[in-house]
Amino acid sequence: MITHISPLGSMDLLSQLEVDMLKRTASSDLYRLFRNCSLAVLNSGSQTDNSKQLLSRYETFDINVLRRERGVKLELVNPPEEAFVDGRIIRSLQANLFAVLRDILFVHGQIASAGRFQHLNLENSAPHHQPGIFHPAQCTHAASG
Repeated sequence: MITHISPLGSMDLLSQLEVDMLKRTASSDLYRLFRNCSLAVLNSGSQTDNSKQLLSRYETFDINVLRRERGVKLELVNPPEEAFVDGRIIRSLQANLFAVLRDILFVHGQIASAGRFQHLNLENSAPHHQPGIFHPAQCTHAASG
């Protein structure tokens, strides 16, 4: 099954570079992160939370970011059927997919442009690192609220 979904509200235009970073052909870690987080969103309410089982079960799942004249769309290829009711994606899952897209691009942009997180050793994370980790979440909450 292949389906296309649009954001529920407005979604700022993505640059061609941002779209390219999230394409499967880029074979990037960023794409894999986006794909796996999106699959987790679509699998909400499942009886399992085992990531290996989930990734194995939906090995053929794919997600593509499509640029459109007025924003973006997501193309879902072989998504979990449980994410749909009467052939339509569940609205909360639809909203969460675009939140994943927004947040991944935001955090990636913050890390890439500022380089301020390069000094963090997340294996030995200390409480003083928390502002750097939670800052993106605070910004996205402020932007959406």
